[in-house]
Amino acid sequence: MHGSDPGKRVSVNQPSGEENSMNAMRITGIVLIVLGLAGFFTGGFSFTKDTTAAKIGPIELTVKEQEAVNIPQWLSMGAVVLGAVVLVMGARKS
Repeated sequence: MHGSDPGKRVSVNQPSGEENSMNAMRITGIVLIVLGLAGFFTGGFSFTKDTTAAKIGPIELTVKEQEAVNIPQWLSMGAVVLGAVVLVMGARKS
């Protein structure tokens, strides 16, 4: 008989649950570091909020307000440090 050997098995390398959790830890660590650095260098972010001040018949008065959110430097540095710890722990367990 020509063809495949029924006794031969082909193995496919699939990541185990532990490898998936390590990859998730690495990704989480990298994301924390990037967000911490972004918060540290930008100092915060701002956005525009539309509010309806008055509506009289077909006439509508809207007000655009600029809101600013400041990110404390200690929070940014904490995210960088936490991200580094998570990244190291993910690399150490693999």
